[in-house]
Amino acid sequence: MTIKHFLFYFIICFSFCSAIAQHSIKGKVIDEKTKAGLAFVNIIDNNNNGATTDIDGNFNINSKQPINRLKFSYVGYQPYELDVANQKHIVAKLTSTSYELNEFVLLPGENPAHRIINNVVANRHIHNPEKSLNFKYESYNKLYVTGAVDTAILNHPEKINSLDTSSQKAIDFLEKHHLFLMESVTERKYMQPDKSYEKVLASRVSGLQNNTFSLIATEIQSFSFYEPMLTVMEQSYLNPISVNSINKYFFLIEDTTFNGSDTVFVISFRPKKGKNFKGLKGLLYINTDGFAVQNVIAEPAQEEEGIGVKIQQQYEKIENSWFPVQLNTTILFKNAQINDFKMLGIGKSYLKNIELNPDLNKKEFGIITTEVADDVTKKEEDFWFKYRGDSLSEKEKATYHIIDSVGKAENFDKKITGLEALMTGKLRWGYVDLDLDRFVKYNDYEGFRLGAGLHTSSKVSKTFSIGGYGAYGTKDKTVKYGGDFNTLISKHNDIEVNFSYQKDVAEPGVTQFISYTKPLLSAASNRNFYLNRMNDNEKIEARLQFRTLRYLKVYLFANQEKVNVTNGYFYRKRIDDNTTLFVQDFTFSEVGVEFKYAFKQKVIQTLNYKYAKPTKYPILYAKIEQGLNQADGEYEYTRFTFRTEKQFSIKNIGKPKIFIETGVTIGDAPIIKLNNSIGTFKPKSFLIATENAFETMLPYEFFSDRFASFHFRHSFGSLLLKIKKFAPEFVVSTSVGFGELSNATNHSGVAFKTMEKGYYESGVAINKILKLNFSTFGVSVHYRYGPYQFEKAIDNFAVKLSLGYSF
Repeated sequence: MTIKHFLFYFIICFSFCSAIAQHSIKGKVIDEKTKAGLAFVNIIDNNNNGATTDIDGNFNINSKQPINRLKFSYVGYQPYELDVANQKHIVAKLTSTSYELNEFVLLPGENPAHRIINNVVANRHIHNPEKSLNFKYESYNKLYVTGAVDTAILNHPEKINSLDTSSQKAIDFLEKHHLFLMESVTERKYMQPDKSYEKVLASRVSGLQNNTFSLIATEIQSFSFYEPMLTVMEQSYLNPISVNSINKYFFLIEDTTFNGSDTVFVISFRPKKGKNFKGLKGLLYINTDGFAVQNVIAEPAQEEEGIGVKIQQQYEKIENSWFPVQLNTTILFKNAQINDFKMLGIGKSYLKNIELNPDLNKKEFGIITTEVADDVTKKEEDFWFKYRGDSLSEKEKATYHIIDSVGKAENFDKKITGLEALMTGKLRWGYVDLDLDRFVKYNDYEGFRLGAGLHTSSKVSKTFSIGGYGAYGTKDKTVKYGGDFNTLISKHNDIEVNFSYQKDVAEPGVTQFISYTKPLLSAASNRNFYLNRMNDNEKIEARLQFRTLRYLKVYLFANQEKVNVTNGYFYRKRIDDNTTLFVQDFTFSEVGVEFKYAFKQKVIQTLNYKYAKPTKYPILYAKIEQGLNQADGEYEYTRFTFRTEKQFSIKNIGKPKIFIETGVTIGDAPIIKLNNSIGTFKPKSFLIATENAFETMLPYEFFSDRFASFHFRHSFGSLLLKIKKFAPEFVVSTSVGFGELSNATNHSGVAFKTMEKGYYESGVAINKILKLNFSTFGVSVHYRYGPYQFEKAIDNFAVKLSLGYSF
């Protein structure tokens, strides 16, 4: 769930309400000469109420008293005052006092802006707070959503009167209320080289008591404009002030002003023609004091579907270091409308009480990087006034009053739990959490697996949970069920104890990692469609988990498992020289340990849930299982499995992704405890593409007790082709596998191979050819080659539908 859909999902819940009056003036500030809107203009009225223009120069100033006069001030422009008594909409024209640049003699290939940009790039680490400073600050964040009504309409009452009744009512409502309003206060500490901790101290959201939205404000855009790749609404863009950016971006000096003894260059930027990459366009205000960014205005160079976004960042010199003091975001929801008016989100973050190089201790930073205070929704008005610096405007008060009433009537809090469910896989329902992945699944063995699962929620207890599940397969006609008890011993060290029981089915030859989870909707999950070999399984397990060395999670476990084979497989178990048993029912007793190491992974703690954000480093998994021939166990073996996966982002190239798994089983064990190399190809069947599996290999075609598999995918995104809104994703992939099997004659009843010589396949996919609501469709073609290819060339090809989700 991305931030943009997170907001959109909530906003569509709103309907219109009645309103109350207040004094307000809307308008636009433009350059008298160019008629272009001016951002960051400071405005003060005769009552000392202040406002700042947005990216396009628009503003809205509110007051409890009548507004008669406005003062405008902006670096590089003459101060300006305007009588506005009895006016609601005005246009202010500022006159530039900028000094013109000396005339440049341009030689072929030269651009005077390049010298300035190169100096900015050379000093980027000095001016990037997260590269050069320890710091702490508090921030006040406000986000509101309104209707994007054209100022050409607002400035002409006769045009408003010509609109239909519903549009007139909409404009009247939007004059007096926002559709959505959220405030939050956070405190953040940062210590070199990369230790960060942020706590949400207070949060208030119109229409909601749920605090989920309190985490949004600081996630919308990158904190600093100096990273090589900038994040805006969870999309990554090449920074115009990154290394070699002059080869990708076109820069033009638009203006120059003087700020004391320093010069401020205003430089526009946009991707060069013929360059296909995810870039930005906008304006950089570069101060020659250290060649630092003083202000920046930016937006995606190519229009995004569904949402348009612009960002602003403003920096000030604090204790001889440039530091961000204000971050603004404008979000246009293109697919959400109030009558004929699109929804417009305005977000502003003000950084306050900034301390540079304070005394910080490593012990202040733990595995949790962002958390929510227990009393986040219970702060009094005195607390808010301290950070706002003023009382709420009448429009903001009316928004809280009306939308809070609507929220209670429409039960917005209940609806918003769906957002948390998408992030956590659990749907809160009173005193229980429903497990979303238990409702319905499909595989070739069970058919449709219909069921339900639940656990007691934190409303029952924050230290323990009890849960269970039940399921029925429409194809195997079998009921499955299970349950577990989990108790939290230490929140700080993540110490938990779990006891579980299940009577279910399980696939042979697959190591199940407790700590490895697939996203609820992902291509990797499509592999389940091809499961057609399962065994009856009854298992009881005890598990202790804890965290150590900061990023390492350890799981100690002991279990007993009874397996009944459901196909023709049998294991030749040698008793003595004269006696061999042909076994189809097995009892395993195991003890073992599992490790998960996620270096520098960030963990977010809300009041209800804890979840991890992706780390930019590979995640390492390892598991050791020791089979015992005691405690009713019949087989003694040691099984080692190692797994790692990582997706990288390489600017201008795309996103490569790797998945590696290798392992060995020492000792004689049935096929259940060997390795199945995960094939997902079925001739003459409708096929759906997967990830982390072999696309041309038949299911259960190969088994090994020593194996290694490597899966590589590289997504070019839309770098190779983008024609207006048509932007398919091109992906190339290669998979390689090796395996050996000792004592192969011990395994009979089913046909399989070993792959000592190496298994090879490669493919290409064109995803997102078609988009339908939240689903995307494409096609992929894969080819099997090498020692295990089929005789007929046509049999080595696999053509599949690529299915994705555009959340």
